[in-house]
Amino acid sequence: IVPGLFTYTNALPGVCFAQVDTERGALTVQMSAQGSGTEDIDRCKIARETIEDIYKAVNTDDEEQ
Repeated sequence: IVPGLFTYTNALPGVCFAQVDTERGALTVQMSAQGSGTEDIDRCKIARETIEDIYKAVNTDDEEQ
């Protein structure tokens, strides 16, 4: 849905980042479930969906009219 969107992890256990590069820089969402007691969630999916929701909110059909 979002052109150029990608996810990655780093040395922090249980943390995932979703990022999209823009003309002004990068927009990144970090998702972690540490301390929540739930380790079986897809952190990358949640981070990716968050950026997709932001993208959908600012790219509405209303702007085309």
